[in-house]
Amino acid sequence: MEITEREQAEKALRESEERFRSAFEHTAVGMALVSPDGRFIQVNRSLSDILGYSPEELTSTRWQVTTHPDDIEITQSHMRRLLAGETDSSQFERRCLHKHGHEIWGLLSLSLVRQADGTPLYFISQLQDISKLKRTEEALRESEERFRNAFEYAAIGMVLVSPDSRLLKANGSLREMLGYSQKELESMTWQDISHPDDLETGIEQMGRMLTREIDSYQFEKRYLHKRGHVVWALLSFSLVRDAADRPLHFISQIQDITERKQMEEALQKAREELEGRVERQMLRRNPYGLTFRELTVLHLVAAGKSDKEIGLELGISPLTAQKHVSNILTKMDATSRTEAVARGLREGLLD
Repeated sequence: MEITEREQAEKALRESEERFRSAFEHTAVGMALVSPDGRFIQVNRSLSDILGYSPEELTSTRWQVTTHPDDIEITQSHMRRLLAGETDSSQFERRCLHKHGHEIWGLLSLSLVRQADGTPLYFISQLQDISKLKRTEEALRESEERFRNAFEYAAIGMVLVSPDSRLLKANGSLREMLGYSQKELESMTWQDISHPDDLETGIEQMGRMLTREIDSYQFEKRYLHKRGHVVWALLSFSLVRDAADRPLHFISQIQDITERKQMEEALQKAREELEGRVERQMLRRNPYGLTFRELTVLHLVAAGKSDKEIGLELGISPLTAQKHVSNILTKMDATSRTEAVARGLREGLLD
């Protein structure tokens, strides 16, 4: 009876050891049994493949040889905690050294096997090669860093706006343009910094993007500086969506065109003043009360220009040119353009 029980126990132990050996040897994860003093006792084929050494080479050396010098201390720290009984297992990332010299990033899991009296026997080490994952993470970090730098140091204003209109992040150019700090802008919406007369257009176009009617939009709009004055800008914005096609944020590029708008307004004012002066001078011999613009149109009509040609020359639409002609005919009480020109010639208006 005792012999049978012992045989069964031995058989169960052999089967258990066989399962362990099979799992140890054939798992895709690198595995090793490591003595408390750091020697490789046993290694599997996966660990040999990861590190580039043969099993024989590894079992004749210590784990420090295959570990990046900068990561030896962190590994020893985890092993000390296991030996002190502070934890049952430990997992952390560290760099390994391949036989050919290049670095391998690994996710290392450690546990400690003890004798019945508590004496440490060996560490069970499991190593997963995460080099590809680390390279992907590094590439992503570099990409994100390039975007952050391009965003923050762009020569024009840039801002990320949430679908519910909150200002998520603004760059240095926009902060300088509008006089607000990053913290102040993050507590505001885009409506807070926009001129009231330009809100409707912005809301309408953002709605069209959310419904996929358009992909991007550009228009001139006015912003309000922290000190109260108006800042004219050329706004271009588009919508960024996540992998599930949900709206993430709008990205807006804001170019300050205040100086250009001021120059245009000054030029328009000067043009109007000049036209006013000329018009007042010409009124003395203008019995029909035609404006300077109407007199100019009349000259072009007399030269045989069409409404389209008049529009191109004066920077107005053909429809506006046609309206001018209609006003001239009304003022001159004529029934056709030809008669109007003839009458103008008779009165000496086109000298």
